[in-house]
Amino acid sequence: MDAGVGGGDLVLALAVVWLAGEIALQVRQWRRGRGGGRSEWGSLVVLVAAGVAAGIVSAPFRGLLVLPDAVALWLGLAIAVAGIAFRFWSILVLGRFFRGVVTVQADHEVVRRGPYRYLRHPSYLGALVGVLGFGITAGSVAAALVTTAVAGLGVGYRIAVEERALRAGLGSAYDEYAATTGRLLPRLRPARQQGDGRLVRR
Repeated sequence: MDAGVGGGDLVLALAVVWLAGEIALQVRQWRRGRGGGRSEWGSLVVLVAAGVAAGIVSAPFRGLLVLPDAVALWLGLAIAVAGIAFRFWSILVLGRFFRGVVTVQADHEVVRRGPYRYLRHPSYLGALVGVLGFGITAGSVAAALVTTAVAGLGVGYRIAVEERALRAGLGSAYDEYAATTGRLLPRLRPARQQGDGRLVRR
């Protein structure tokens, strides 16, 4: 397959699949969810802004660390598919507690199944891996890394907002969960508990 012509069609098709899947899951989880909490939209705006900024900031790097067309296409697609699949799996495991905006539902609880046994935000990790993969299909590893890093700043802000809401809504249950799991990467050494019951990160 010609990496320039047919490859572009594959990248576009995967992007459409990702977008359609996101919309379908958002609708599905919204219908299954329950009310009882306030929704926070500001961090979603920050995420979108970070995505736009990522494309602008990465532009000067597009001539660096350029891969052969075929390598960039297939490597990028493989990474993107892995990231998207991991994100969709994470969303499905989280079930009705997943929302596109930060929301703590009336009967919200900590989910410890699947990837949530090790990570608090696996769906965001999957999204960042997907972004990295799509970036690589454009040819430049350097630009792809910069794009992912800038997008990661928006994700980092979103995570901070989300965790603040979860701690306020779930209290010690979320603190204990956070002490044994990592945000985007598994925690190598869990927090230890002091004599007064406080959890101290190692």
